[in-house]
Amino acid sequence: MKNLGLIICFCGIALSAFSQQNFTNHELIVNGNFAEEKYAWILNGFFTQPDATADYGGDGFGVKLEPTDLFNNENFVASIVQFVPMLPNMDSAELTFNYRFYGTGSQQAFGEFGVGLYTEPSPYAAPVVTCFDTQDPNDAPVSWAPFRYQFTSDDIAAIQREVEQGKVLYFVLFLWAQNIGLHVDDISIRADGSVNLADEIGTIAYRNTINEEYQELRLVEPDGSNDRAIWGSNEYLQKIRDIEWRPDGREIGFTSTVDAIQSHYTSDIFAIQPNGSGLRRITNYPSNRVFPSDAATGSVIGEIENMTDRSILLYIYI
Repeated sequence: MKNLGLIICFCGIALSAFSQQNFTNHELIVNGNFAEEKYAWILNGFFTQPDATADYGGDGFGVKLEPTDLFNNENFVASIVQFVPMLPNMDSAELTFNYRFYGTGSQQAFGEFGVGLYTEPSPYAAPVVTCFDTQDPNDAPVSWAPFRYQFTSDDIAAIQREVEQGKVLYFVLFLWAQNIGLHVDDISIRADGSVNLADEIGTIAYRNTINEEYQELRLVEPDGSNDRAIWGSNEYLQKIRDIEWRPDGREIGFTSTVDAIQSHYTSDIFAIQPNGSGLRRITNYPSNRVFPSDAATGSVIGEIENMTDRSILLYIYI
């Protein structure tokens, strides 16, 4: 399944009419089986994809949560969080996942285990919908167990109110405990409902994150067809951010750290044509990629002195 890392904008075509598109059993969680490690998840505590000898997930993948005392206040907590793009008009929804608890040491203490939807990416906020919440250690199975929650009509009404106010919702799963860990796998929220979509919209530009070291700029039509990459950055820590169409649709602007080592700035603004040609750096022009290959070369001789009391990394620009 292809990941829509970040859909940014449509091109400037008039939106003259809207039609309703219905969805059945539509998945709202991205990377719920953790096959792509941390992608799409916010984490607090230990978040680890299993190796060949571990069994964090029911079928080889999954996540482990081991609460840690992050603030040295004896408040041992771990959580995983994900933004959930709720359907504006939702008829029904169901949450499912598999989980099990395990001990990580002596003097175990079970505080609270909870799952819900929040308007903030934190278990400390007030939930919009509480799917499960317990302080009873008897509700902590040590063997793999399925969890299933059918959202009620009151839940859906509460979700709709938040969506209508322009708020975003987050799926939050948390554990307060000491010397107790949690394995979770196959998290899914599937919903039936509808979205009012514009009949006339243009090509979508978005960033696709393949892994921690590779991102690409892609285009796709609103119906999901003709999904294609037009530019990619496969160097470590060279990221793509903040994508926007030029009003006339002739170029796509974006920020990236791809030239950080050759620029005064950590990131710069770039533009590229929709067919992937004509990449140019707008800020701190020119980029070294536009220098002619037959340009004159030479050498510069000088002295550099480190006046600090520590080793530092320096970039020298001439």
